[in-house]
Amino acid sequence: MASSDGRFIEIRRHSARLGSSADLSPFGIELAAATGSDLEVDWAITSRQARAQQTASALGRDPDHQLDLLDPQDQRFLDAGLTVASFDRIERRRKEGAAGLDSLGDALREKLMEAWAEHPRLLVVSHMGIAELTILALATGDIPADAPPMLGHCDGVRLAGDRLDEIIFRPAIAPAP
Repeated sequence: MASSDGRFIEIRRHSARLGSSADLSPFGIELAAATGSDLEVDWAITSRQARAQQTASALGRDPDHQLDLLDPQDQRFLDAGLTVASFDRIERRRKEGAAGLDSLGDALREKLMEAWAEHPRLLVVSHMGIAELTILALATGDIPADAPPMLGHCDGVRLAGDRLDEIIFRPAIAPAP
Protein backbone atom coordinates (compact mmCIF):
# COMPACT_ATOMS: atom_id res chain seq x y z
CA MET A 1 0.00 0.00 0.00
CA ALA A 2 1.50 3.32 -1.06
CA SER A 3 0.34 6.64 -2.39
CA SER A 4 -1.13 6.79 -5.87
CA ASP A 5 2.14 7.99 -7.40
CA GLY A 6 4.09 5.10 -5.79
CA ARG A 7 6.48 7.36 -3.85
CA PHE A 8 7.36 6.33 -0.31
CA ILE A 9 10.02 6.18 2.35
CA GLU A 10 10.14 2.89 4.24
CA ILE A 11 11.99 3.07 7.57
CA ARG A 12 12.97 -0.24 9.14
CA ARG A 13 14.82 -1.28 12.25
CA HIS A 14 17.63 -3.76 11.57
CA SER A 15 16.82 -7.45 11.81
CA ALA A 16 17.74 -9.87 14.61
CA ARG A 17 21.36 -10.49 15.47
CA LEU A 18 23.03 -13.16 17.54
CA GLY A 19 23.56 -11.71 21.04
CA SER A 20 25.83 -8.68 20.84
CA SER A 21 27.31 -9.73 17.50
CA ALA A 22 27.70 -7.05 14.84
CA ASP A 23 26.22 -9.43 12.27
CA LEU A 24 22.71 -10.74 11.74
CA SER A 25 21.84 -14.20 12.97
CA PRO A 26 20.64 -16.82 10.46
CA PHE A 27 17.10 -16.16 11.77
CA GLY A 28 17.62 -12.41 11.27
CA ILE A 29 18.57 -12.98 7.64
CA GLU A 30 15.49 -15.19 7.11
CA LEU A 31 13.25 -12.63 8.86
CA ALA A 32 14.48 -9.80 6.64
CA ALA A 33 14.23 -11.91 3.47
CA ALA A 34 10.60 -12.83 4.26
CA THR A 35 9.77 -9.22 5.16
CA GLY A 36 11.37 -7.79 2.03
CA SER A 37 9.38 -9.86 -0.44
CA ASP A 38 7.14 -6.89 -1.41
CA LEU A 39 9.26 -3.80 -0.72
CA GLU A 40 10.11 -2.84 -4.32
CA VAL A 41 12.56 -0.07 -3.39
CA ASP A 42 14.94 1.68 -5.76
CA TRP A 43 17.48 3.07 -3.26
CA ALA A 44 18.63 2.03 0.21
CA ILE A 45 20.32 4.11 2.89
CA THR A 46 21.68 2.49 6.06
CA SER A 47 23.84 3.29 9.01
CA ARG A 48 27.49 2.24 8.92
CA GLN A 49 26.72 -0.74 11.17
CA ALA A 50 27.00 -4.20 9.59
CA ARG A 51 23.60 -5.31 10.93
CA ALA A 52 21.80 -2.44 9.18
CA GLN A 53 23.64 -3.06 5.90
CA GLN A 54 22.98 -6.80 6.09
CA THR A 55 19.30 -6.14 6.79
CA ALA A 56 18.98 -3.97 3.67
CA SER A 57 20.65 -6.67 1.59
CA ALA A 58 18.40 -9.39 3.02
CA LEU A 59 15.36 -7.17 2.41
CA GLY A 60 16.33 -7.25 -1.25
CA ARG A 61 18.37 -4.07 -1.82
CA ASP A 62 22.08 -3.74 -1.15
CA PRO A 63 22.83 -0.39 0.50
CA ASP A 64 23.44 2.42 -1.97
CA HIS A 65 24.54 4.91 0.68
CA GLN A 66 25.59 4.96 4.32
CA LEU A 67 24.52 7.88 6.50
CA ASP A 68 26.35 8.54 9.76
CA LEU A 69 23.24 10.24 11.18
CA LEU A 70 21.54 6.81 11.32
CA ASP A 71 24.16 5.33 13.65
CA PRO A 72 22.93 4.46 17.14
CA GLN A 73 25.91 6.17 18.74
CA ASP A 74 25.18 9.72 17.56
CA GLN A 75 26.17 11.86 20.52
CA ARG A 76 22.99 13.97 20.35
CA PHE A 77 20.90 10.84 20.76
CA LEU A 78 23.04 9.57 23.63
CA ASP A 79 23.01 12.97 25.36
CA ALA A 80 19.20 12.83 25.36
CA GLY A 81 19.39 9.53 27.27
CA LEU A 82 17.65 7.59 24.54
CA THR A 83 19.67 4.46 23.86
CA VAL A 84 16.35 2.57 24.03
CA ALA A 85 13.39 4.71 23.11
CA SER A 86 9.72 4.42 22.24
CA PHE A 87 7.85 6.89 20.04
CA ASP A 88 6.29 8.42 23.18
CA ARG A 89 9.59 8.75 25.02
CA ILE A 90 11.25 10.45 22.06
CA GLU A 91 8.35 12.89 21.74
CA ARG A 92 8.44 13.58 25.48
CA ARG A 93 12.20 14.27 25.40
CA ARG A 94 11.78 16.53 22.35
CA LYS A 95 9.08 18.55 24.13
CA GLU A 96 11.34 18.80 27.18
CA GLY A 97 13.96 20.35 24.93
CA ALA A 98 16.48 17.49 25.19
CA ALA A 99 19.73 18.82 23.83
CA GLY A 100 20.33 17.89 20.25
CA LEU A 101 17.19 15.84 19.50
CA ASP A 102 15.61 18.49 17.30
CA SER A 103 18.87 19.16 15.48
CA LEU A 104 19.37 15.43 14.88
CA GLY A 105 15.77 15.08 13.68
CA ASP A 106 16.15 18.12 11.42
CA ALA A 107 19.41 16.77 9.98
CA LEU A 108 17.83 13.36 9.33
CA ARG A 109 14.84 15.00 7.64
CA GLU A 110 17.04 17.19 5.44
CA LYS A 111 19.27 14.34 4.23
CA LEU A 112 16.45 11.86 3.68
CA MET A 113 14.18 14.34 1.89
CA GLU A 114 17.10 15.17 -0.40
CA ALA A 115 17.55 11.46 -1.19
CA TRP A 116 13.78 10.97 -1.63
CA ALA A 117 13.69 13.75 -4.24
CA GLU A 118 15.96 11.62 -6.43
CA HIS A 119 14.84 8.14 -5.34
CA PRO A 120 11.04 7.94 -4.96
CA ARG A 121 10.96 4.46 -3.36
CA LEU A 122 13.47 4.81 -0.56
CA LEU A 123 14.44 2.25 2.08
CA VAL A 124 16.09 3.45 5.30
CA VAL A 125 17.51 0.89 7.76
CA SER A 126 18.77 1.94 11.16
CA HIS A 127 18.49 1.03 14.82
CA MET A 128 16.22 1.04 17.87
CA GLY A 129 15.41 4.61 18.80
CA ILE A 130 17.01 6.15 15.72
CA ALA A 131 14.38 4.50 13.48
CA GLU A 132 11.59 5.91 15.66
CA LEU A 133 13.18 9.39 15.70
CA THR A 134 13.52 9.24 11.90
CA ILE A 135 9.83 8.38 11.54
CA LEU A 136 8.81 11.21 13.86
CA ALA A 137 11.09 13.66 12.02
CA LEU A 138 9.65 12.79 8.60
CA ALA A 139 5.97 12.03 9.21
CA THR A 140 3.46 14.84 8.97
CA GLY A 141 0.62 12.83 10.50
CA ASP A 142 0.04 10.78 13.63
CA ILE A 143 1.66 7.41 14.25
CA PRO A 144 -1.06 4.78 13.61
CA ALA A 145 -2.86 3.31 16.59
CA ASP A 146 -1.83 -0.21 15.50
CA ALA A 147 1.88 0.64 15.66
CA PRO A 148 3.75 -0.77 18.65
CA PRO A 149 5.37 1.60 21.16
CA MET A 150 8.72 0.89 19.48
CA LEU A 151 9.83 -1.11 16.46
CA GLY A 152 10.89 -4.72 16.87
CA HIS A 153 13.48 -6.43 14.73
CA CYS A 154 12.80 -5.67 11.06
CA ASP A 155 9.51 -3.84 11.83
CA GLY A 156 8.94 -0.69 9.85
CA VAL A 157 6.75 2.21 8.89
CA ARG A 158 5.99 3.29 5.33
CA LEU A 159 5.52 7.02 4.83
CA ALA A 160 3.80 7.99 1.60
CA GLY A 161 1.88 10.85 0.06
CA ASP A 162 3.27 14.15 -1.13
CA ARG A 163 3.65 15.37 2.45
CA LEU A 164 4.49 11.96 3.96
CA ASP A 165 1.13 12.05 5.70
CA GLU A 166 0.17 8.45 4.86
CA ILE A 167 1.68 6.47 7.72
CA ILE A 168 1.41 2.69 7.57
CA PHE A 169 2.87 0.35 10.20
CA ARG A 170 4.49 -2.62 8.43
CA PRO A 171 5.48 -5.40 10.82
CA ALA A 172 8.18 -7.93 10.07
CA ILE A 173 6.94 -11.09 8.37
CA ALA A 174 7.93 -14.34 10.06
CA PRO A 175 9.84 -16.70 7.78
CA ALA A 176 8.10 -19.88 6.68
CA PRO A 177 8.96 -22.88 8.88
